Amino acid sequence: MRATRISQAVTIRANPAAVWQVVSDFAAQPAWMRDAVDVRFVSGRTTGVGTVLDCDTRIGPLRLTDRLVVTDWEEGRSIGIRHDGPVGGAGRFTIAPAGAGTRFTWTEELRFPRWLGGPAAGALARPVLAAVWQRDLAALRARVEGSDVAAASPGTDRRRRAGRAADSLLEASIAGSFARTGIATRSRLLPEFAEDARPSLAGRVVIVTGATSGIGLAIATELARRHATVNIVGRDGRRVASARQQIIAATGNESVGSGTADLTDLDSIRRFAARFAAGHDRLHVLVHNAGAMYHRYQANAAGTELTFAGQVLGPFALTKLLLPQLLRAAPSRVIVMSSGGMYGQPLARSVRPMGPGDYRGVTAYARAKRAQVALSAEWARRIPAEDVAFHAMHPGWADTPGMATSLPAFHRLLRPILRTPEEGADTAIWLASAGPNQLGSGKFWHDRRPRRMRLFGGPAGPDAQLAGQLWDQLDAEVSAARG
Repeated sequence: MRATRISQAVTIRANPAAVWQVVSDFAAQPAWMRDAVDVRFVSGRTTGVGTVLDCDTRIGPLRLTDRLVVTDWEEGRSIGIRHDGPVGGAGRFTIAPAGAGTRFTWTEELRFPRWLGGPAAGALARPVLAAVWQRDLAALRARVEGSDVAAASPGTDRRRRAGRAADSLLEASIAGSFARTGIATRSRLLPEFAEDARPSLAGRVVIVTGATSGIGLAIATELARRHATVNIVGRDGRRVASARQQIIAATGNESVGSGTADLTDLDSIRRFAARFAAGHDRLHVLVHNAGAMYHRYQANAAGTELTFAGQVLGPFALTKLLLPQLLRAAPSRVIVMSSGGMYGQPLARSVRPMGPGDYRGVTAYARAKRAQVALSAEWARRIPAEDVAFHAMHPGWADTPGMATSLPAFHRLLRPILRTPEEGADTAIWLASAGPNQLGSGKFWHDRRPRRMRLFGGPAGPDAQLAGQLWDQLDAEVSAARG
């Protein structure tokens, strides 16, 4: 596979020995590689050929590990390194006298795997990585020269161009966008991440469904850490109680409530909504995260297939029943967790539940997710954003108990590149806490940016009409059940 070659250099006002002293000290890399957090030596040695180390890198909210193997060591002049990871390759640090100073050159030859787009991805990534390394070299120069002035990051315009290029590359690769590579790169380069001030949510009331594990638990934990009053919802009372205690222990926030509701059962949803309304007159954020995949056909007591009941009708009913609390908290917001499976399903096939004759669990789940996204846009059409804003989002491919159980083969194959639950939760947390003026309403989000609802285009008109019909159909069902 053809390698992508990237080379950056900087002139440092110091002699070569002073530069070598810094760059050859791997343990001190976090001091000038600003994204590096910690270095652990795997080998018995810390210098010379054969040195092996793991470098923990924090990129936005993420923490990744890169294994480095020293393959060449020419004292005072150069170091050769091999990278073992999803993107493999070899790098070299070179030091040479340059007038009264030293020229330090950092060169990499990287091989991008096919799932990231192969050599084409490398060509697009070259300017992005070059911009990142320029920042690191500025920090190196500042450390050697003893000045923080030279460590300033590249200009805003250059970072924005790099961010746009990286984002476009990831979108085109599809797999790279949804894997942990996507958020790792975007959180380093996109301004939406750089501006994350982690605002306090004190006084805000939040509901998170499906919050006993995985992404839902990560969302609830982080919002509690930001001092929100968080109410978690699940089907199993014991698991809900356990998750509540886990969140309190992790955050120190005692304002964590819990409730049980089966989202496939309208009566259960109605009981939960009544209990919540009795204790809260306002709801600032409602996160629809609960989801389940059923590999064989099942229906609830009313005869509705469970996937449709729990992920289309159920969330609609809960939103409608809690709308008075949402309106009193204006501007409030409703966030719907979608899935990549929806891209392969047109809404025309998603407005009705599958029957027992043609039922396939993965297809039913994907159709429900398509319906969720369409309904979010329809809610936004009917309710002004200054009252309640509606957001749908894709969390990326995350390593959660739900994925391991529902899609075991997919999970085993892609586990090395899956996001953590916390990474999958990131955009939902951001949508719950960012200023309303920068979000609007009715959009579909992934990694903090609005995205297309279709990967390969296609007309949106029929979907808008069908979404309205589906909204009316569900509204009638909820109203009839109330009677």
